[in-house]
Amino acid sequence: MALNQTLLNTILNKLPAALQQVVGDALGDAMFSGYLKASKTITLEDPKFLNAFLEVAKQFSVAPISNFYVGAIAVGDSGNLYFGANMEFAGVPLSASIHAEQSAVMNAWLHGEDRIQALHVSELPCGHCRQFLLELSNAATLPITIANKKYVLTDLIPHHFGVNREPGQGLLDSPKQALKSVQLLEKDQHRRALNAAEQSYTPHTKNKQGFIIGDVNGTLYEGRTAESAAFNPTVLAVTSALNQRNLSANREDAINTCVCAQVASASHSQSSMAIALLKSITSAPVEHIDLKFA
Repeated sequence: MALNQTLLNTILNKLPAALQQVVGDALGDAMFSGYLKASKTITLEDPKFLNAFLEVAKQFSVAPISNFYVGAIAVGDSGNLYFGANMEFAGVPLSASIHAEQSAVMNAWLHGEDRIQALHVSELPCGHCRQFLLELSNAATLPITIANKKYVLTDLIPHHFGVNREPGQGLLDSPKQALKSVQLLEKDQHRRALNAAEQSYTPHTKNKQGFIIGDVNGTLYEGRTAESAAFNPTVLAVTSALNQRNLSANREDAINTCVCAQVASASHSQSSMAIALLKSITSAPVEHIDLKFA
């Protein structure tokens, strides 16, 4: 779905001229991939500017079922600002959806961030998202701003399920785990899917999975599984890849490549959900790569 340029311009007009230029140029760049680079010009300290940025994030929301649009911004340790927006898929279970908070965190992770300094959201996070965010190793101190009011994540979910993740063992900062392919990897997309699976976050089931989506112009979008101790808030690898596509400048370009790489001995599989989800978006077949631990 194309961004509403008229509405976007209205939002950008709420920003100072210099900031309008920086943000407008970034969003209009053919290489835009869902984030704004750290800059002295860009600040979220002023509530008026923060709200405008969250309105920008909401423009990426795809909500054909709920018609409820949410935007989020994750601030990485680099200072970069990562957009996030909820995305729903008609015709498949609601559990295939990704929430704005998850979207922003996944976006930061896929761009190489190993920690986020803060999270800003346009709406109060649901319990699903609060539980998901507990997978971050700095969850206990993560500041979250909602409607210009600041919280710490643990204030929002004081009695949570699961244990706190230790530094170096959480979502974003866990080490890569080596995997091998059972088949011969003939294409770059296959190798990219393997690499994505190696970097997936699956401490609760060990079901490492990566997903690559490619479009007709050759752009590849990587997705990784991000598990939650409560299981249901888990972000599927295919949803992660679709999230990166949705946050990009090329979100409308047709998909022609789909590759799923997954540990063959896993106790559960995301493949059937991925195939069902993609059927509503593309006719491109899904290639499967079986993996084993190295």
